[in-house]
Amino acid sequence: ENEKLMNISEIQIPGIHNVYNILAASLAVKSRNIKLQDIAKGIKSFKGVPHRLETVREFKSRKFINDSKATNIESLSWALKAMDKPVHLIAGGRDKNEDIEKIGSLLKQKVSTICLIGEAADKFKNGWKDYVDLISIEKSLDDAVIKAYNSSNENEIILLSPACASFD
Repeated sequence: ENEKLMNISEIQIPGIHNVYNILAASLAVKSRNIKLQDIAKGIKSFKGVPHRLETVREFKSRKFINDSKATNIESLSWALKAMDKPVHLIAGGRDKNEDIEKIGSLLKQKVSTICLIGEAADKFKNGWKDYVDLISIEKSLDDAVIKAYNSSNENEIILLSPACASFD
């Protein structure tokens, strides 16, 4: 039976992957005879969890998003798909030896600049240089945030989505 749960625009967390998660969770909860209006009320109030596409601040018309739980290329891919404005990406850390070039077309489509940190910085710069023109290697996360902000314009996004482990 087809029933309307809610409009996608009422979901407070970004990304089609979160819509998929909400649908799966909603079906599970509905199987326990919870009313659709109660399910929708819970979804509408859910603002997400820390470090997963978490908007941490808006400053001078720029949105800073912490997606530090994105510790692999697939997670970075979903994060980029969720972005609807130009992205200034901060990535890097300890390399997991993944195929980083498989997201090349997505980088080209969504990312204006990349600031790299950590052990993987050189590998990522070499792997992504054909997709994004402005790639820098920074000494620290603080330096990367400053560089990304300085490279950005109003109504753009500074996204920390490392695609790496952060042990270094």
